[in-house]
Amino acid sequence: MKNTLEILIRQDEIVIIHPHREHVSEQVDSEENLRGQLLEFCTRHSIKPGNAVLYISEELLFYKDVFLPLKTRDLRKTVAYQMEMLTPFAEEEVLSGFTSKRGRDNFRVSLVVTPRARAEQCVREVHDAGFKLIGLFPESQRYVGRTRQKNKWALVIPGRFFKVFSFSGSHLDDRFLCGVEPDFDDLAAFCGTETIYHQQPPAESRFMPALQLIQKKQVPRAFNLLPEAYRRKDYFRMAAIILLLLNLAAFLGVLGIKEFSLLRAQRQVEVEISQIMAKVKEVNELRDRESQLDNHIEQLRAIGRNPDIIPLLARLSDLLPRQSYLDQLRMDGENRLLLIQGYTDDISGLTTALQELGNARLKSTSRRQNKTYFQVEISLL
Repeated sequence: MKNTLEILIRQDEIVIIHPHREHVSEQVDSEENLRGQLLEFCTRHSIKPGNAVLYISEELLFYKDVFLPLKTRDLRKTVAYQMEMLTPFAEEEVLSGFTSKRGRDNFRVSLVVTPRARAEQCVREVHDAGFKLIGLFPESQRYVGRTRQKNKWALVIPGRFFKVFSFSGSHLDDRFLCGVEPDFDDLAAFCGTETIYHQQPPAESRFMPALQLIQKKQVPRAFNLLPEAYRRKDYFRMAAIILLLLNLAAFLGVLGIKEFSLLRAQRQVEVEISQIMAKVKEVNELRDRESQLDNHIEQLRAIGRNPDIIPLLARLSDLLPRQSYLDQLRMDGENRLLLIQGYTDDISGLTTALQELGNARLKSTSRRQNKTYFQVEISLL
């Protein structure tokens, strides 16, 4: 928070702190004109009006924790509607800020409010002095810095009551009051950490001075009570949103181009597949035709190995005795066997005559239709 003037709003006074030298400060009575005193302080220490952040004493704040359902759509509106139920003030009488933490079953909302009149008057006078207002925060947020963002730690602020704040990093987990100076060991056991800072640590105590946090602090973001009328636009946030939208548009553009390329490639693949399938179909048809031709060739080759059937039948007709005729004829070209079946009146003359074709063997005879039904196997010469 370099080059930022700090202003502490307390019960009876206002403290102006030099932006570069923490030990240089000035107390202003709450009844005095803050704008004039602020301009005099800047003139005296050669400070040009720039950024200013205001902190309000914990004595002037009211805290409240409330749990809201996870289905709550707008936490800000819901808290505003229930302000009079949650606090002893009407909504228009206070300045408020809150943080929320999502739990398993609900939102834990930590609400802080302060009476509007005095705080808004200080804000107005600082603004009229020419300063750009960063925010109005609880005094405890002044000690939330970069050094403990990931660790659990605690802070003690003395006053009419000792106020103890328990943090996890920069998030406020709990806040409670002590009527007497808290013991370090008891506080460490209660808060679950031995990293405890004290605004005014007692001598020889184990508390660490809170000034260590101020020296490395950053601009707080939680519990900003600054009225909307005085809040300046967060240009960094706007730039981040614009950059995010541009990146999103670029990502969608690249995604669209890739999607178009994929669709075009898919269409090309589908066309090539259809062409290939047509060729595959043609190849399959040619293979079927080739198979048929192979079968025909094989049959022709088999026929080529058989004896010349026509001369054989003519020879067989000449050799058959009269009153003999054939019923069936089968040829085994591979083994050159001829099997004939038929009818005859002279079985002896038949077998004798068939010997001229080859070795004729009578396989069987039977009596049918008043003739001899024969079956003869001939091994062709």
